[in-house]
Amino acid sequence: MHHQVSEQGQVFFPVTSEKLNKDDKGTRDEKSRGLEEPTIRIIRNKAEIESTYLQLVNQAREQILLILPSMNAYSRQSKIGMMDALMRAAASRGVSVSILAPDHNARDAIHAFNSSSRGKKIDYKSILEATTSGTVTVLVVDRTSSMIIEVQNDASLNFSEATGVAT
Repeated sequence: MHHQVSEQGQVFFPVTSEKLNKDDKGTRDEKSRGLEEPTIRIIRNKAEIESTYLQLVNQAREQILLILPSMNAYSRQSKIGMMDALMRAAASRGVSVSILAPDHNARDAIHAFNSSSRGKKIDYKSILEATTSGTVTVLVVDRTSSMIIEVQNDASLNFSEATGVAT
């Protein structure tokens, strides 16, 4: 198959009109059945990463899974209001929340919440702290949306300083 390479090293493959028409029909059929092609975005703006991250949690209706790679990651989440948003989702909207994190502070805060909450409880599992430099924070919401945030500087307790790109 013939392809072109741009100056930035991106590879482009030609698409025929026959292929476009077939894909277009398939997309219409999928949309009519409630299935849509996933959208993947790369977000580089730190403020947009933070707001999108919190927005996904605040819009969750059924289920949230959050995986944190380090103890510092938990501290950063707390500072931007993520832990409060997760607790509100569980307590007021009945969202099932699961957190995997290596921090005893997370365990203690979640235990205190679960002891006092009359709503849904937050499920917490302790995991080993990541020991490599290339880590990510993973958020999955309602099994339909996810966000993966690169941790560029785990030593920083500031969300913006610690964050790389997100998808």
